[in-house]
Amino acid sequence: MSLTRKESNEILINKINESLKNKCLNAAELENIRVQFAPKFNNIKLMPGAKEVVEKIREIGIATNSTRDEFKKKISKFENFVSFFDEIIYGDDIELMECRNKYQAVMDRMSLSPNECLVIEDSPRGIYKAIEQNLEVIWIQDQRMKKYFHENYKDLYENENVYILKSLNEVYDRL
Repeated sequence: MSLTRKESNEILINKINESLKNKCLNAAELENIRVQFAPKFNNIKLMPGAKEVVEKIREIGIATNSTRDEFKKKISKFENFVSFFDEIIYGDDIELMECRNKYQAVMDRMSLSPNECLVIEDSPRGIYKAIEQNLEVIWIQDQRMKKYFHENYKDLYENENVYILKSLNEVYDRL
């Protein structure tokens, strides 16, 4: 029996929900998730508005939990898009060993302070990591998961540094 995208997302979120509270997955958990979702990499599409937002921002870095190889597979059909990024931090970069914060690694590499940064994130785990660094966050919330997020991440809805939007198109309109 195959799962719908929503069911698949719910299973993934439930699997990592416990680890979210600790904000760190152990290597075995992370590898299990990577193996399970690797076949979906070929079907990845850019979020609507992604190209327009990236083109409009002056300096831009990306921090991904994907390994360098996984990221290259995911974005292979978007090579021109990646050229807009000044810095990319991958999940297997040495700076991220022992669960170092990916946003701090980007800020270090780009010589930026938190007040010079804005995080655009779609996962609660990433939002927690950004909050740890006192960063403002725009949460592009998957509307199919809105009820689940509202029930399980109430603290994010109440955080004054987290702005919730429905799409990247809304980000573009506010830049």
